[in-house]
Amino acid sequence: MDGLGIRPGDRVLEIGCGHGVAATMVCERLGDGRLTAVDRSAKMIEAAVRRNAVHVAEGRAEFLVADLEELDLGERRFDRFVVARKGHT
Repeated sequence: MDGLGIRPGDRVLEIGCGHGVAATMVCERLGDGRLTAVDRSAKMIEAAVRRNAVHVAEGRAEFLVADLEELDLGERRFDRFVVARKGHT
């Protein structure tokens, strides 16, 4: 995670968040930043939200169920991107 250069205040997009393990590590570094995490599996998003309930409650993280091709992020803008590789968290 250190190699990603995530700093307090960053706005981070994570694609393919799975169970939310990496999301937890990202959120711990964000300070007043924000994570938007996306996965196509509702089951994985449910697990990620449970794992990161504190970060969600504090407004630091949001988890969206969506296929990348259909993802609409509206006006959100990001400083950093995290993309899951198949078979990795």
